[in-house]
This record gives sequence, structure tokens and C-alpha cells, in this order.
Amino acid sequence: MNKHLFLCTAAAFFCLSLPVHADWITAPESDLTVQGGTVSARMALTGTQSLLAEIPSSEGHVMSLSFFTKDPDQPGLKLDRIPFPALQDTHMQSVRFSLIPIIQSGNGQRYYLIQTGDPEGCLIISYKDGAFNQVFSAASIPGSWKRAELKPQKKDLLLTLTAEDGTLYYYQLNWDGKAGIFQATVLQG
Repeated sequence: MNKHLFLCTAAAFFCLSLPVHADWITAPESDLTVQGGTVSARMALTGTQSLLAEIPSSEGHVMSLSFFTKDPDQPGLKLDRIPFPALQDTHMQSVRFSLIPIIQSGNGQRYYLIQTGDPEGCLIISYKDGAFNQVFSAASIPGSWKRAELKPQKKDLLLTLTAEDGTLYYYQLNWDGKAGIFQATVLQG
């Protein structure tokens, strides 16, 4: 009886320590903030997957991201010229991008939410069967947007787009298995 109670308590403690959004299991957000200059940073995504972020100072407010695994036979994914807004942080300009790993609890599918603040830098990358693929970009939503942000919600992902005039628009992203991408549906306010 005590052994059963101990196992139930341990399982409950483990489950409570994971941040869960219904169908999404999220990992802590990783941020990279850089103040001036050229930077290249490698981030471990899992024990076998990594991300290389490169911000060349000579190219303005753009960066490149390279997703890869330890297995040289598995294809990587390189995304070039991802824009980001420059932020004024005290006396220096800085740039920031974040990465949120999420796992769909129903099938174990892994995704990475990439966010720079710019709609062209608001991306979802999937990892399946040894390959990385871009499966969403906020820039694909028709309109003139100045800012984009993704957040995991109960069963879907919430996309918030800010128009040039400051008006906020909300979209729900749903996985389209046939197309292999996330589709956006406008939410009524």
C-alpha cells in the first residue's frame, strides 16, 4: 500500500512539474539577446538536435538559423535573412529572438516556435523522421503587419498580429495533416 501511494505521489509530482497546454507540452523558452557586433551561437535543442544562430553585423537587422542533428546523413534546415527589430536597450542597440520547443502530446510530434517580433521571423519548425521543415510563417497571413507573437494555448496555438496602425488581430493555428502545415483561422473579438 505504501509503495503504491509513493508511486502515485511521485507520478503526480512529475506531471505537475511539466508545463502543459492540453495537447501541447512546452519546454522553457530560450532567449538570445545580443548588444551590437557580429555573433554566432549554438543552442542544444535535444541531446541530438542543435540550432546555430548567426547575426552578422554587416547585414543589418537580419539573422540566419541552421537546424541540424549529430547524424551527418540527416538533412538540416537553413533559414537565411530572417528579420528582427532592433531594440534600444540603455545606451546600445540590441536584438532578441526566442525559441520555444513544444511537443504535441497525442503523437509526440516536436515543433520549435521561433520569434523575433517581426512577422517574417515568427516561424514554426517541425522535426519528424530525421528532417526539419518550416511549417508556418506569420508573414503568410495577408495584411500589413509590424509585429507577430505565437503562444501555445489549450489545444491550438494563438497568433497575435499587430497591424501598422496598432490594431491587434488574433488567429488560431491548427495542424493540417494533409498539407503538412499549420493553417490560420481568424478569431472573432
